[in-house]
Amino acid sequence: MWSWPEKNWPCSNLIKTHYLNRLVGAFIGIPIVIKNLLQSLSYWLVQRARHSVGRIMRDESLNEFIPAKQAMERAKEELAMLQSNRDALFESFSGAFIGTPVLVKNLFKQPSYWLVPISFQGKVIGFARVLGNGRIAQIGTFIRTPAWIMDAPSTITGIEASEATKMAIDKIDISLGESGSEPIFVQDGPIGREAWFVEVIKDGRPTRWLFVTSAGTYERPAGKMLTENYF
Repeated sequence: MWSWPEKNWPCSNLIKTHYLNRLVGAFIGIPIVIKNLLQSLSYWLVQRARHSVGRIMRDESLNEFIPAKQAMERAKEELAMLQSNRDALFESFSGAFIGTPVLVKNLFKQPSYWLVPISFQGKVIGFARVLGNGRIAQIGTFIRTPAWIMDAPSTITGIEASEATKMAIDKIDISLGESGSEPIFVQDGPIGREAWFVEVIKDGRPTRWLFVTSAGTYERPAGKMLTENYF
């Protein structure tokens, strides 16, 4: 057991003060350490709770997600209503019909909504975006009149998956050990911002995200979600 220095030691008061400061500092530091530990624990619990809630919400959304056939019916009903009301967008396309829906996923590869094509004379002149609960989020046209039919796309996704693969290959460096995943059609940000999504994989893990559209490609680091000021 240690004891205070003898009184007749040189600078004994200075040494004693030094010991006292260390003891006081140690006792003061204990609550700070405990506080930091509690904050870390609280942060961990919040993150766990968010993860659990997010997983539950995704699971519930999957249970409620309508099938393609029902999405087609909802889009057909909406189109019929607009045509009967002589809506300015669809009045000129009386022979338009609903095509096969495309499932749009989020970047977690979970279903997000249905993109339903509206076809006319062999072209896709419009679209309906149907949410998983059956609600119509958006409906519109790519052209204003049948006179512009040649300007309308041939597919609701702009380009086919095979074309997206070819465009993505140009951005993947095989010599560096990179490879690409199969493209999936995704929602990158708000509803309506859609692209073919390819993960660039190196050493067994995604390193970059490629997004391919009819207008070209763009990319960002894997796991980087879209923000308003990213580009």
